[in-house]
Amino acid sequence: MIALRWIKASFNILKTQSPITTIVRNFDKKPYVRRWGYEDKILGPSLLPRSEKFKPVNQLPNYRPKNRWSQKRALFGQNDYIDILGNGHLHPVQLHDEVPRWLKGYRSNEFGVLNRRLKFLGDYYEEFKPEKYRKMKKRSWHLYRYLNLKTDSAR
Repeated sequence: MIALRWIKASFNILKTQSPITTIVRNFDKKPYVRRWGYEDKILGPSLLPRSEKFKPVNQLPNYRPKNRWSQKRALFGQNDYIDILGNGHLHPVQLHDEVPRWLKGYRSNEFGVLNRRLKFLGDYYEEFKPEKYRKMKKRSWHLYRYLNLKTDSAR
């Protein structure tokens, strides 16, 4: 009997409380509306969570198979083993035509790459692009300080 009373009471509480309330107040007989211009995207009294005036849920696009034999995909990785399968006269670094010469075949951190770039193009930047040269020198100085003062020197 107690359980039935408890269920009825909780049902009445749920029925009387609505989750969305808009409070309207009057200050000096001027209307004050809370959340003016806000449109709630959840409909309170109905069963469906959205109405027709809101945009629909994003859906996945229709499946379109990729062209597996396009030139880009067919020739991908063709020079990966040129040093093993070739006659030994060609190094993989020599195949990188689109890479700048100061970066070709060089591995280092940002500080090393920046110093190498300044070594190769520093005079050009200093004469023709002084603002870029100043920013590169400043970045180089900050990286130098960070690497020498903030990082472990045992590495």
